[in-house]
Amino acid sequence: MKRISWDGRLETGHTVIDADHENLVHLFNQVVSVANHHAGKLVCNRVLDKLIRHTKAHFEFEERLMTEYRYPEKAKHMAEHEALLRQALAYRLDPSSPESRIPLIELSQHWLTSHMLTSDKELTEFLATVVPPSTHTNAQPKSPLDFGE
Repeated sequence: MKRISWDGRLETGHTVIDADHENLVHLFNQVVSVANHHAGKLVCNRVLDKLIRHTKAHFEFEERLMTEYRYPEKAKHMAEHEALLRQALAYRLDPSSPESRIPLIELSQHWLTSHMLTSDKELTEFLATVVPPSTHTNAQPKSPLDFGE
């Protein structure tokens, strides 16, 4: 499993969403690290659960923005969120199973980056048109993500 490099191509232009995405990339890279270093299943699940928890909080934040600003593609975007979370939950490892960490290792960076590069870019482009530039930073609610754990 390969790490994701945070670079300009993943940025959406929305300060809070980009900060969340950068933190989600960091958490994804922690999953990569424990999987590649053959950590035990409980450790792998704990790190994956942290990524899933923060992903859920980030999705809830985006969904509040979509509701507040009446994003026309909200239903489609939310369906993608549900599918991404189902996929991530499917990678959890059964600690009592003799199976290896292969399912976790198959978790692809595509899971995270594809959504950022397409749907989230479309969302932030929409938000840029409906939030007045003079209030743009004040209009952005703070993210609920706390990565100080």
